[in-house]
Amino acid sequence: MAVAPGVSVRPAQTGIPHGQLPLPARRAGRAGLRVGIAAGVLVVLAAGLAWDATRSGPVWHALRKAAGLVEAPHPTGRWYEFGHRLGRTHAGVCAAFETAPVATAADLAYALKSLGVENPPREVFEMCLRGYEDGVAGRERRYATDGKGADGFPTALENL
Repeated sequence: MAVAPGVSVRPAQTGIPHGQLPLPARRAGRAGLRVGIAAGVLVVLAAGLAWDATRSGPVWHALRKAAGLVEAPHPTGRWYEFGHRLGRTHAGVCAAFETAPVATAADLAYALKSLGVENPPREVFEMCLRGYEDGVAGRERRYATDGKGADGFPTALENL
């Protein structure tokens, strides 16, 4: 059937019942719909995981734990644990006074000095600061003590 330019073709002339598309066009429409739904589901799942990751939520925590990233043994793990406990305490005090908790190295250094620990080695102070920051932020512990006891942890801090 030849069609002249400018002449419209009505469905009755094409042999397709009125209101229906040819079979390939219907399949293409359904495939596009399926792809759109799948993309929407993926976007929602990605947004959920991103939200969970920023909140250090249970799904993200379970994934990190399965990967061995949670409470990994570390030679200076006792310093990290102490900093984490101190950070949790600091966050609780700030919540009681309705102020925003902020973790700073100066605050940690002052707390250590008031507990009788002046000028700890840089690597243990940095590990303690990591724990302090994680504790203030409310994150799960990332490191644990390795049990060897060769980290120079002061006896004055043992039971705190």
